[in-house]
Amino acid sequence: MNRALVTRVTANAAIVAGLFVLAYTLCSAMSGSLALRVFTGAQRPWIYSVYALGLMLPVPFHVISIGLVLKRKWLPPFWARTAWPAIFFSGCWLGAAIAVKSLVI
Repeated sequence: MNRALVTRVTANAAIVAGLFVLAYTLCSAMSGSLALRVFTGAQRPWIYSVYALGLMLPVPFHVISIGLVLKRKWLPPFWARTAWPAIFFSGCWLGAAIAVKSLVI
C-alpha cells in the first residue's frame, strides 16, 4: 500500500477519534457525570464539572493535534504551522493535568 495513503488514513482516524472524545467529554461535563467520575463524592457537581473539564480536555486536544502533525503535509500553510505548537501546548496541558490528578486528587 502507498505510505502516503496510510499516513492520511491514520491522521484522519486520529482526528475523528479526538473529535468523538471531545464530544463525549463535553456531553459528560454538561450532564454532570464527568464531575462525579473524576471527583468521587462531589457536593456541587456543576463547579466540579468545570474543574473536571480542565483536567479532561487536554486528551482530545492532544489526539487531534497528533492527527494534525501526521497530516501537516496536506494542510494549508496556517494549519501546518500551528500543528507543532498545538501538540506542544496540549502536551504540556496534558502533563499538568496528569500531575494534578496523580498528586492532588
